[in-house]
Amino acid sequence: MSNINRITGLSGFDVDGTIQKLMKAENAKVDKVKQDRQIIQWQQDLYREQISNINTFSSTYFDVTKDTYILSPNTFSVSSVTGSDTTGKINATATSAARTGTYNMTVNNVAKGANISGKTVNVEQGGAIGFSIVVDSNNKTFQIDGSTVTLDEGNYSNLSQMAAALNTKMGSVAVGSGKLSDNAVAVVSGDGKNIQFNKKIKIDTTNNTMTLNVDGKSYNAILPNGNYSTSDIAGMINGQLSNLKSSDGSNTPFPSGVVLQSTDGQNITFINKSDNTAHAGSVSMAAVPAVTVTSGGSNTGVTGTKLNFGTNSFGYDKQIITGKNDTFTIGGTTITLAQKDYTSSGTSDADITTDLITQINTQLTAASATVSARAALDGSNAIQLVSTTSAQIGLSGSAASTLGFASGSQLAQSQSDSINNLLSGSADFTINGVEFKYDFSRAADPSDSTTGIIGAKGRSVSSIMSEISTKANVNIGYSELTRNFTIASRNTGADKNFIAKDNSGAFMSTLFGAGTVDTAAATPPAGITTQKAVDGSFTITEPGGAATTVTEALNNFSIDGVTYKIDPSAANGATSTLNVAQNVDGTLNKIKDFVNKYNDLIGKINAKIDEKRQYSYKPLSDDEKKSLKDSGQEDKITELEGKAKEGLLKNDLSLENMASQMRTAFYDTVKDAGINLYDIGLSTSDDTTQRGKIVIDEDKLKQALQTDSDKISKLFTQKSTSQPYYSPVMSNSDRAKRYSEEGIFQRISDIVQDNVRMSRDAQGNKGLLIQKAGVQGDITDTNGLLPKELQEKDDLIKQLNDKLSDKEDQYYKQFSAMEQALEKLNSQSSWLAQQLGGGQ
Repeated sequence: MSNINRITGLSGFDVDGTIQKLMKAENAKVDKVKQDRQIIQWQQDLYREQISNINTFSSTYFDVTKDTYILSPNTFSVSSVTGSDTTGKINATATSAARTGTYNMTVNNVAKGANISGKTVNVEQGGAIGFSIVVDSNNKTFQIDGSTVTLDEGNYSNLSQMAAALNTKMGSVAVGSGKLSDNAVAVVSGDGKNIQFNKKIKIDTTNNTMTLNVDGKSYNAILPNGNYSTSDIAGMINGQLSNLKSSDGSNTPFPSGVVLQSTDGQNITFINKSDNTAHAGSVSMAAVPAVTVTSGGSNTGVTGTKLNFGTNSFGYDKQIITGKNDTFTIGGTTITLAQKDYTSSGTSDADITTDLITQINTQLTAASATVSARAALDGSNAIQLVSTTSAQIGLSGSAASTLGFASGSQLAQSQSDSINNLLSGSADFTINGVEFKYDFSRAADPSDSTTGIIGAKGRSVSSIMSEISTKANVNIGYSELTRNFTIASRNTGADKNFIAKDNSGAFMSTLFGAGTVDTAAATPPAGITTQKAVDGSFTITEPGGAATTVTEALNNFSIDGVTYKIDPSAANGATSTLNVAQNVDGTLNKIKDFVNKYNDLIGKINAKIDEKRQYSYKPLSDDEKKSLKDSGQEDKITELEGKAKEGLLKNDLSLENMASQMRTAFYDTVKDAGINLYDIGLSTSDDTTQRGKIVIDEDKLKQALQTDSDKISKLFTQKSTSQPYYSPVMSNSDRAKRYSEEGIFQRISDIVQDNVRMSRDAQGNKGLLIQKAGVQGDITDTNGLLPKELQEKDDLIKQLNDKLSDKEDQYYKQFSAMEQALEKLNSQSSWLAQQLGGGQ
């Protein structure tokens, strides 16, 4: 309705009342759509109520974490087992085949698997050796384009840190009306060896169009106003290249794969992105002058790092300076490096690494430390620290960053570290009869499948271990707690011993400490611990029988209807007395409880399917509700709406199909169960109004439990052998096969999942009822069938209300014009009357 304030009735005509009468028919159209929407809303509420009932039933009986979980075969065991084992290491369950009475169990020894535990392996590889830059009073002052910039004294770990500090300082140096940072910027050169100062160009409306001349075409790029280096300008233009068209009218796109770069701070050039080769072209930009930079101090390199200045850049000497970057503490041992200028001696990176390692090891050996240093195995000239213990070892000191380590870190091998921290070159080894060939010096290559040699450079320790575990059917891994590698068989039993050996290379000897380890050998190699795989030995005395010793490969085994479960940590000689007794009533009650809850669920579904629709009752309109409230009849609203809700799900196909499938699930044959519902005293009610509810003959069921509990367990809980797990994406043939092989309660669980699961199938759909009614807080609350219908009604109501407002405005305009005409006519009549009266 319109919100315009109006003044009507000036002519004496009841405009508002007349328009309300005229709009009544129009409003009826909106009320009809609102009624339709309310019916859909009630249907959604009723569906969600059924979904809630189904979910409650499902969570009670199909949730494996609940005590009421019904799908375990043990649920239907009529034999209960109690025991006197106070350690809790010996447990058992029994089927109806077990004799009642007392069982005695003695653990002679548990079954064990084979395993190997190697020597300590704890390697920490540092990053690239990078000498810190020591800034003090001798080298902290710079002259940059004639302006003085002074850095704070201290150690700068790398050029990037120093460049950032210089840019900050330049931002506080006044030049004319601006700052020095408006005219220049410090960056690390492309080769990473120098700090380079690039001129900044002022871009405004007079020079913000850059013309690019490439491949015989010209392209115009527009830059925003500001101060930019040539590198900044190249980057901004690169961001526009995909949208640039030639300016000659042909609209030729900018050449694909060509980009701009600036490496010297003065020129912008073009390159082919694929291989970084030069590409001919030019940029219409005035020549950019070089920034001049010189030292403002003595720059002797005695107490502060010596800086080497070029025209617009400077590098630095690789120096160890006493008291500045010369100490490194490993655990409790402090290493002091000799003051030395590696730059002036002209040594290579490899020479520097060798010299530093020599100094470190000399002092570690003198201190009898459990750590040593060595060159990285990957040829990177980095330093590795190797510990022979699992103890935590801290790394700190002024030389830490120089050596490639973070001060305050730990010497700690990790599963995520590169395998190249430990191995290089080729290795051929065999574990559990499976041969492996790796080349740790090269990356994986398509030819690996042909040669059989797997390139593994750069891969993590965990990925290599996982690969070996899968192929060799063992568990091989690294413990970050004990700092060693282990290999373990995946099962117990005397036949699970294995040999791990190097055929060539040093995989086993490096990671475990010996080239060959046989878990069946009487004595393992020095420094290595092994566990021999053995069968378990158990002495069992059954009721009325003699003690019998059995040998088992597993610690869980079944004999004469009793399943024994022995904890692998059970001590030799551990004993237990187990009492097996029948508990038919407990199992009977579980089945009764399930059937009662099932009947209750079916009853609620059937009640809505069978409920008669009250077509004479409709949702109340807003005016009708207001009228009843004003007359104090709120209870009448509830009564009338209750009638209108009845039968909204009558003969609903979705609910009817679900109820029908659940009824059928009880009576279709379960393959290989050897028994059916009738045999155990379950049947359908003779009362046709009950529509599939299950009736129990308790005496017959109790007798069946006493004699055939194993078959009853299969009838209800048997899992499909061909399709053991529910999946919404199974083919129809797989689904049919699973259905025929699984027990009744398994089928009911599947039917529940089909209708209310929250996981998606191949088409992206959730359960059938979920897709129809939607779930609050889930995407189905907007894209479900009924939510979409509700939205359509909301959109239609808005459209109709907009039309109503327009219609009402139209009526008011028409009546306003009529009132104005009447007022004018009244004025004319009054004037005429006056004229006629004046003439008498």
